[in-house]
Amino acid sequence: MPSANRFTNKTVIITGGASGIGLATAKRFGQEGARVVLADLSEAKLASAEKELRLSGVKDVLGVRCNVAESEDIKQTVAQAIETFG
Repeated sequence: MPSANRFTNKTVIITGGASGIGLATAKRFGQEGARVVLADLSEAKLASAEKELRLSGVKDVLGVRCNVAESEDIKQTVAQAIETFG
């Protein structure tokens, strides 16, 4: 079984992170100590996903509206991740 803290002090950005496989991936990274940035198109789904992750014990979560087809959105998502988590 993987170490529960192998991603401590690491930040991950999960695209499509507000639902499905993206959300499951985000939850797993968070359970293993990562700071999680959820990038998705739907702000409503992001808010719900953030809440779900926090309720599951993930402490550091940030939801960012991002269209990965737009380079400016990607740059802003990375900038917000750095501003929030360093």
